[in-house]
Amino acid sequence: MAPGSTMEFKGQNYYLQQFHFHADSKHIANDIHEPAEMHFVHMNSRGELAVLGVFIEEDPKDKPNSEIATILELAPDEVGKNNISQNTVKADKLLPDKTIDAFWYYNGSLTTPLCTEGVKWYVAKQHIQTSHDQIAGLKALLQHHGVPNYRPTQPLNDRVLYESTK
Repeated sequence: MAPGSTMEFKGQNYYLQQFHFHADSKHIANDIHEPAEMHFVHMNSRGELAVLGVFIEEDPKDKPNSEIATILELAPDEVGKNNISQNTVKADKLLPDKTIDAFWYYNGSLTTPLCTEGVKWYVAKQHIQTSHDQIAGLKALLQHHGVPNYRPTQPLNDRVLYESTK
């Protein structure tokens, strides 16, 4: 991502490094997996990671999302290639709102190997919506040899789940 996108929590700035998608969602809310989830991976000046998760649900009016349309249009057809420049996609246009003040928070790990611990997770309660076809496009894009790119939801173990509301 182009420099300049930040997330602030408790007076600490985290700088957006990259974002990616998972289909189905890696998190659940009210025992429901959404069709997809975006992860906005941030890092602060001390090298600590914070990830904002945003659920993607199907729009009841089947309205497409313009930023997801751009991503699907420019997505490479080979793993390891990138057709999207730093300025092509605007991260703020993928968010449900400029200020996300209703979310769940916990200390966890990265969701891909090595599954490194010490990650601050923020999962927005407000979702974004997109069309049925775009969700199908994301799912097709994110499958590798027919296998979805999400791992099953993990147990909380000794983690504490916090909730922030407006």
